[in-house]
Amino acid sequence: MEQLSAMLAKKISLSQGFSEEKEQVITYGLIAMIQFFSLLFIVTIIGAFFNFTYESIVIFLGVGFLRKSTGGAHSSTMRGCMILSTLNITLLAFLSRYTLMFPIKIYYCLVIYVACYLICFYIVYTYAPLDSPNKKITSKNKISRLRKQSLILLVIYCISNILFIIFSKYTPRCQSIANSICLLTLWQCFTITPAGVTFIHFIDKSFNNH
Repeated sequence: MEQLSAMLAKKISLSQGFSEEKEQVITYGLIAMIQFFSLLFIVTIIGAFFNFTYESIVIFLGVGFLRKSTGGAHSSTMRGCMILSTLNITLLAFLSRYTLMFPIKIYYCLVIYVACYLICFYIVYTYAPLDSPNKKITSKNKISRLRKQSLILLVIYCISNILFIIFSKYTPRCQSIANSICLLTLWQCFTITPAGVTFIHFIDKSFNNH
């Protein structure tokens, strides 16, 4: 993936007369784009095979949007990132679709979801944004802005959860979508905690040692 992106970036830069710095920017952008569509394709195929495509896409996009403002632990290699992301999305989609579809009253579902989001609000307020060791965030204004964006997204996700669980009374599949939103939020918030960072690094080391 990196080699393909570098080759394409070099061709684009040569044809347009871009500098080496601009070429590196293009390479990074191409890597991100190829990774995005490759992962989307993989999780969609797996989701279609096991009948949780909707849940997979919701988790894929939901984590991506929230991660832009919260930051979070990540794999040290592209290979590890793809493996971890695929396994994570697949597992959460499976749980949402097949193991959390309990026939309980809407009231109890709402209580559970609200409790989960209160935990997420605390985590985000305490730890977000979690920057990368190679790209530290030092601006207080930027930190405040990213934390505010994260909290706003949590409110949007929480409202979406409530709406989907209410509509599940008429369309049962809405409950699994609601489960997906809640689980992706919990997972992403977990990745910005010290325990989450340790866990991701442990899994990443396991993948990259094989």
